Amino acid sequence: MAQLTKEQFIANLSQVEKTKKLSIHELFTEEFLAEFTPFKSIADIFEKSNWGITTQQEFDKIPIWQKDKFIYENTKFATWQEMVQQAMNLWIDKQLAQYHEVNS
Repeated sequence: MAQLTKEQFIANLSQVEKTKKLSIHELFTEEFLAEFTPFKSIADIFEKSNWGITTQQEFDKIPIWQKDKFIYENTKFATWQEMVQQAMNLWIDKQLAQYHEVNS
């Protein structure tokens, strides 16, 4: 397998970001939740939120202000978007680390 240049990898990663929709489970790993929240899993968040949901589709229908309020009261983040952004940053860092492992 040919090695990618760093520029090719970043271009590929940018394309992935535009086309791949990460699931809530891929984004909020157990490691992420353990570091930044009191929750063990997304299912744990769903259960403790009292929103009565069990799927990502149901979660997507919850108004952002309700998500923000719950996240602010129960995590180190001020808003849902702030938590998503941190999780995305860590996901990208993990992808870059995997790239460096393969291409070292």
